[in-house]
Amino acid sequence: MTLHGAAHSPGDASDTIQFCLDAGSLGRRVVASLPTLFARGVSLHDRNGYCHWRSGTDNASSEYLGVRAALEAFAGKIAPSRVDVPLPSGISAVLLISRTDDGVFTGFIMLLVPSERLRGKGRAAPDLPIPVVRAARHWGELAQMHAAGVAGSNAAAQARLPLDEASDSPEAPDTATGEPANTDSVGKNRVTEEVRQFPIALHAQRLMPLNTELRIRRYEVLLRDNQAGGESAPTSLLLSAEASGAASYLDRRVITTLVMWLREHLEAWGDEPSQFSVNLSASSLEDRSFVDCVRTRLDAAQLPPGLIALEVDHRTVAIKRRDIEALALACEAAQIGLVIDNFTLQDNGVDLLALPALRLLKIDRALTADLRDSRYHQAVVSGIAQMARLAGVHTVAKQVETSEENTLLANLGLDFVQSFAGAAPVALEVLQQGMMERVVVDSSALIDPDLPDFLRIRPTSG
Repeated sequence: MTLHGAAHSPGDASDTIQFCLDAGSLGRRVVASLPTLFARGVSLHDRNGYCHWRSGTDNASSEYLGVRAALEAFAGKIAPSRVDVPLPSGISAVLLISRTDDGVFTGFIMLLVPSERLRGKGRAAPDLPIPVVRAARHWGELAQMHAAGVAGSNAAAQARLPLDEASDSPEAPDTATGEPANTDSVGKNRVTEEVRQFPIALHAQRLMPLNTELRIRRYEVLLRDNQAGGESAPTSLLLSAEASGAASYLDRRVITTLVMWLREHLEAWGDEPSQFSVNLSASSLEDRSFVDCVRTRLDAAQLPPGLIALEVDHRTVAIKRRDIEALALACEAAQIGLVIDNFTLQDNGVDLLALPALRLLKIDRALTADLRDSRYHQAVVSGIAQMARLAGVHTVAKQVETSEENTLLANLGLDFVQSFAGAAPVALEVLQQGMMERVVVDSSALIDPDLPDFLRIRPTSG
């Protein structure tokens, strides 16, 4: 039996101890209520996925995959009460959501169960004992009280930054030592002013799922130049910003603009698990404060941290290996996703699958361009897909233009495709309209237009 609550509880020591004792008591009650040998492991997790109590077989890899599935399945406004997720080695995770009476997601209980006990019986079977179902609700109340206590103890120590573009100062520290960036160049000052004045326009491209059972919608967010018609990136500005060291400031403006849009359009994405990836410049990769900036923006907007992922090119990763490892650790701590673009098996690519926070691999187009005629590339792509699946990472093929390619990629085990044929990039406003016009099969799933207060985004001061 393992207790984890104290590791994530900076509040009063006596409150932390009491929370740990209450979590242990609740967990033991769940174990005692289950049929004999039904579950190989039981664990209690908060809304960020942190484990506060565990009993039974310590299977870290299975638990990690279960946590990932829970955070994706329970993220939306309309979330199921229970999700069964097949895991490797004949194990399934039975995930029970914990939420308050007004529907706020506060955590979940995970049962690791032999898959044969669930096979062929549907999602709802076998029925769990009533005490276990009640325990999920009690755990939600307990986790919420603990989270409120921790937030209160941190409020005086951490000042929340305002959610506006003015707070993204170009003079902010962007090195590991915390010193300001080098500003002795007139050229950099000129580029920084261009970055400050550039009208941010964001487009998004949806990654189309090859597997209908995938429960998460993924998008890549793209910076566009409205003055050039909005169809292309501001390449000249991006290159000069990177060369002068101002690219991190531009990335911060993109993040802030995206978070503000997400906050103001909860109805467009909040009913299903979603993730928006943003391309990261080499300057931001070296900026040790960048992930904290992203998390602060999300916290200020009261948005889940997993809603955003940071995307880095594999070629940059190969050159800046220490920086990507530091970024991955920071993203994992902040519950922010990580995406690697143009992935190959070269440059120790396999080792990257062990990076914490990794959520998505976009396979290099060179491996998929001649896939139909190359058995070798088929084997490589299939191998990448299988390794990624075991690591709990989704895979994407890019620039796929035909249904025949889609079929082949699906058979090789890939999860998504990204292409203009499937879904072209569109402005966020157009994206919102498309998301709102989805066909709803079950009319009972429609949300009442009068949203309850807890679903409304409150404006932040600043």
